[in-house]
Amino acid sequence: MVVVLSHPFIIAFVLVVALMTGSAVAADKAVEVILYGDDNYPPYSYSEDGEARGIYADIILEAGQRMPGFRLSLKTVPWKRGLLMLQQGTAFALYPPYKHSSENRPYIDAYSLPILEETVVVYCREEVISSRELNRWPEDFYGLVIGRNAGFLLGGDAYRAAIQQGLIWEKNAHGNRVNILAMKMGRNDCYINDRISILMELQRLEDEGPPEVDYQRVFEVIEVSREHGYLAFTGRDKGRFYYKQAFLAGFNAAIRQMQEEGRLQSIIERHIRQAP
Repeated sequence: MVVVLSHPFIIAFVLVVALMTGSAVAADKAVEVILYGDDNYPPYSYSEDGEARGIYADIILEAGQRMPGFRLSLKTVPWKRGLLMLQQGTAFALYPPYKHSSENRPYIDAYSLPILEETVVVYCREEVISSRELNRWPEDFYGLVIGRNAGFLLGGDAYRAAIQQGLIWEKNAHGNRVNILAMKMGRNDCYINDRISILMELQRLEDEGPPEVDYQRVFEVIEVSREHGYLAFTGRDKGRFYYKQAFLAGFNAAIRQMQEEGRLQSIIERHIRQAP
């Protein structure tokens, strides 16, 4: 005998039971997932005593707690190494890249919902600011040496074209501190990165006390763009990470819920309050 479930209440009841049963099975057999993050991008993502720390780490770990069937752990690596791991298909996902065209990063085949908005700005040393007008990006910066975190794609198409044409020189270094110090010591003219990240590193340097050398003062001169940080997934795993679509759907649902609850903003504010 075939039983036809036509009554709405019966259908709803069966769906609830199925979901509960699925959740129970998922809890017993949770998929272990390792996500990689930048090891030197405070306050967003960094390593401290061998542990992943930062705004993104806290958001992602809380999202993981809302995803039955998955158990998340975080590891940090130098940014360029993380990108290479995505390219080789050995890392499942990496945070927090900005979203670029497939031409720039063809090995990424999926992005999560945007997690945070970051404001990309340019800081320059006082000597440079006093010698020229810096109102147009990137035209007013022709002839200058600009520091950038290695592996970061910042500045836009016109900026990248200016570098290729030799109108702007760019130096890459690992992390905020090295780039900021290179600017303060006159080795670079300017530095491009997220505003909050720069401000917090400048505050750390100030809190460490007077330097042995006479550093130049630096100031924000222009806002370049507003970008979003994402969780980006490899497309080179050849099916190794079979759970990608289920994970992505669950992660997006958790991020959306946290946004609606105001949890993302509260995590950001907590980190800013705790900053030195």
